[in-house]
Amino acid sequence: MFANVQKLVIPEGEVVKISHGTTVLWERPGLPLAYQQVEYIQTDGNQYIDTGVLASDYPDGLEYVFEGYCTAESASRRMYMFGCLFGEKRSGNAGIESTLKASLIFLGTSGTGNIQINITKNERFTLWAKGTSESPPDFTASWNGVKYNNVSFTSYSCNMPSANIFLLACNLNGGYTSGSSMPYVGKLYSFTMADMDGIEIRNFVPCYRKSDGVIGLYDTVGSTFYTNKGTGSFTKGADV
Repeated sequence: MFANVQKLVIPEGEVVKISHGTTVLWERPGLPLAYQQVEYIQTDGNQYIDTGVLASDYPDGLEYVFEGYCTAESASRRMYMFGCLFGEKRSGNAGIESTLKASLIFLGTSGTGNIQINITKNERFTLWAKGTSESPPDFTASWNGVKYNNVSFTSYSCNMPSANIFLLACNLNGGYTSGSSMPYVGKLYSFTMADMDGIEIRNFVPCYRKSDGVIGLYDTVGSTFYTNKGTGSFTKGADV
């Protein structure tokens, strides 16, 4: 009955939800009215998001899907799409190397092993990655649908770090600096995080707050708006 309805309007205003008791019969699709969804948010390498997800709360590992568009090569050795590193333990970091290869490092100490995938600058991509804390770490990933399995692991420590996972940069030992955190430069179309059972933890939607135009990401799981924790401001794509 309501499957294809985008909006209902009555004389008193716009309807956002129709319920019968505790059963929701219809709910307006998209974000809350205070926010406008956009095609993407874009960072120049000085903006990042603190996801609020403490890696050590998920000792079994995490699953990530990052849809982006890289617009620059790294001035250092890597630009991080997401991750954290604390006490030499990693959370399942993903970055783009200066040679335009995607590098995935899942759990354990620095240099425990990674996948390197050739990529193209200025090309839209989707990265899917899922890693566990088993010994040796077991993870799989795909880049634009091409699947890669765990390779070349040496020694490691499989405990997840006690630090929040950053998005568009890496949380290095509990903080952020534009140089050492190696921020990503480009567009972000979407980002999701789930536990190893597939239960979503974050589902970030690019948007801006209508009241003041602040650009950020709205998490539809926790119903929370996340804004830039770095300097400067995100830019954005067209309204959706």
